[in-house]
Formats: sequence, structure tokens, C-alpha cells
Amino acid sequence: EEKWRSIMSLMSEKEDKGLVVIDIPRDCTVSTIEDEITLHERRYGKLDFVTVDYLTLMEAKNHHRDSTEKVGQLAKQLKEMARLKNISVLTAAQANRKVLEVKGDEAGTEHISVSDQIAAHCNTVMYLFRTPADVVADTIQVNLVKYRDGGNVTFPLFAAWKYSYIGDDLWSLEMKDDKKLLHAQAMV
Repeated sequence: EEKWRSIMSLMSEKEDKGLVVIDIPRDCTVSTIEDEITLHERRYGKLDFVTVDYLTLMEAKNHHRDSTEKVGQLAKQLKEMARLKNISVLTAAQANRKVLEVKGDEAGTEHISVSDQIAAHCNTVMYLFRTPADVVADTIQVNLVKYRDGGNVTFPLFAAWKYSYIGDDLWSLEMKDDKKLLHAQAMV
């Protein structure tokens, strides 16, 4: 909570309002998200991306027999909205239990939990995992399962868990909150 207050304080000092967090705790649909995008683009200009957390908590516009169909429909609706609004939409889904039977770099779209229909509507599917060596090195492995030019590419990224940071570059983030200064640096 303290970290988010610091980030929001830092962003409120900037003119471009670089980070916007919207909480829609009930009845969130793709149309609701689309309306929020339109509202914020009128205020601040074009958004770079939208993150939806968590896909399975959203409501689909049509009634479905089971959660598999519902999640597949939501993925399709989000892709349609992303194309219509020309914006990237990021979301997450858990892996199913079968992923425990394979190495992390062997995970595929068949290991997405809840719905096998999600991958069909995604331009990119990534599987994140850690080996014992990653724990020591503060890294996380990213298996790029599906993307426009193919798939099955795995690469490591630096992970600073204390700051919720995953990346591959030198970074520095300064936030002022109640006269406290948080300065974090990391390099790969």
C-alpha cells in the first residue's frame, strides 16, 4: 500500500498522468473497460496499454454453459476491443496442474488453466517460471510460448521482488512519500 501511494503521488506531480488505476469490483465487462479507456483518452490522450486483472472475474455479455466458454468469449471480446481501440491489453491466467509434469520451457498453450480458448485470441502467450538457480540469481524465466513470429523462446529477466520489478535494464525509481525517499537500483 505504501509503495502504491508513493507511485500515485509521483504520478500526480507529472503532467502526463502516467499511471491510472481503475478498480471495478462488480459487473466488469469488456464494454465497461472500453468506456473507461474512452474516458481516460479524452482526459489524458492515447493510452499505451491496459491491464486486466483478473480475466476470470469479468462478466461476459452472453450467458454461457460453463466457465470455459465464458473465458473464451471474454478473450475474444478483449481482442476485438484492443483492435478497435488500437491498444494493447495485458491479462493473466494461471497454468493448469498438467504444467507440473513438464519443464518450464516446455509449457505450452495447452497448460493455460480454465480455457483452451484463451490462446486462440491472444497475439502473445508467455509462461513465467523460476528454477532453483533463478531464486539465487534473482531472475525469472520467460517462456514465450506464442507470438506473431512463432514461439518456444525462453529468456531470463532480472526480478527485484521487493519493488515488484521484472526487467532487463538498469533502472532507478525515486518516490517521495511523507518525507521518505525510496531509491531502488538494479542492473543485469
